[in-house]
Amino acid sequence: MLGVLASKGEIGTAYAPSTHAAQVSVAGTPVAVRAADSMVRAGVDELLVTGVAPTVQRRLLDRYPEIVTTERADPPTAHDRVIRLPATAIVSPGALDALGRRSAAYLRRPAEPLPPLDGPEVRPLVVPADAFEGRPPTAAVEVARDLAADAAIDAIEHEHVADVRRPWEYLDATEWLLAGTAGSDGFAKIESDRSGEIHPDAELTGPIAVREGATVRSGAVIEGPALVMPGATVGPNCYVRANSFISNDTKIGAAVELKNSVIMNDANVPHQSYVGDSVVGPRANVGAGSLVANLRHDGEQVTLTHADRRVRTGRRKFGAVIGEGAKLGIGTRLNVGTVVGANATTAPGEVVRRDVTTEDP
Repeated sequence: MLGVLASKGEIGTAYAPSTHAAQVSVAGTPVAVRAADSMVRAGVDELLVTGVAPTVQRRLLDRYPEIVTTERADPPTAHDRVIRLPATAIVSPGALDALGRRSAAYLRRPAEPLPPLDGPEVRPLVVPADAFEGRPPTAAVEVARDLAADAAIDAIEHEHVADVRRPWEYLDATEWLLAGTAGSDGFAKIESDRSGEIHPDAELTGPIAVREGATVRSGAVIEGPALVMPGATVGPNCYVRANSFISNDTKIGAAVELKNSVIMNDANVPHQSYVGDSVVGPRANVGAGSLVANLRHDGEQVTLTHADRRVRTGRRKFGAVIGEGAKLGIGTRLNVGTVVGANATTAPGEVVRRDVTTEDP
């Protein structure tokens, strides 16, 4: 089976525009590497990597020198099927196994908010090689759309399908990879690693990795699964709750509470703030004493602005997306499902009830 690991060459996600989307770290590993690993486990014996950053290409060529190519353009006549994954996809072994058993199919999540073949992020799919009719393997999406027009492709629903360009799915994928999922459909759980500098008065429980070069200060409490990357600092008396990913060179200040959140490279959450079920982009700064709401009063699932429309995330708990380089004034309050765009700012004490962009006055 031929695999196509594809990117449209987008520079990055809405929350981290200067980071190539395929390089977004999911629990410590670039998403494109995780996607490639999934395809190899699914039985791909030739893998075409296209549209991703050169650094990702080199890493995959080193990782799988016998099967990875970056130059193939001929029709995939040597294979019976072509399986295509976005380089931004996280897919469980069970989901890929279900896809690989079909001749023509695509994956979708239950209650999918956007079209799986025609939306802004095309889902993983498999199509027969003889349907290409002379087209190159990079035309897999067009082939799938042709088959869909003839009702000749199946839709497979599976809950463990995610694309990191969707912030709520980035959180989902982080949860799966930190905590693992049940049975044969699951991901491997994070292995405990305490090689960083951990103060003897800190309390760590459950599967927690504090990588070498990370620091956990006195009085901090971390409940696993959680991952603290090199260069990160968890300050005194912090409370880091399960499924939190604290990335490289981040600073979590004194008495901060984190829960089920991703804090990306070089971001700061200083001094007595609460961030729950949220994504904080690279080099963002959450002003001291800021609070993020993460649950609607009516208990309904949270909606979020994505691809210029408001979509249902499928999550009862989702806080905010704080974009790359954004600066929150001290004491900012963010409502459920709000987005603070890249390089946007808020005033001290501001209550954010709607999305904030760099164009806002």
